[in-house]
Amino acid sequence: MDGFDDVARFRADDDPQLVAASFACPVCLGLDGVARLLIERDDSEVECACVGCGTAWTVAVDPAQVMRLVLHPPTAEETRLRLLTPRMADAPWSQHRRAA
Repeated sequence: MDGFDDVARFRADDDPQLVAASFACPVCLGLDGVARLLIERDDSEVECACVGCGTAWTVAVDPAQVMRLVLHPPTAEETRLRLLTPRMADAPWSQHRRAA
């Protein structure tokens, strides 16, 4: 990962609307968008795209934030943000558990 445009500012126990606000569009401040969580060993990030104005950006997330997003992501009923998370079978921490 080359770099980040922003850093997420939420705690693992924060309200879902506050979690989603960390991924608001930096141009129009809209929450109507798509965000894709990319989990890496050292630097995880969320790739975001705004439906309203078309802006794209990335947001760095720390390990506790990654865990929150995977275990309890903001839902469409709670926010307008659509967060795409990796399936557990495809997550990096599950790769070593596959039978040889």
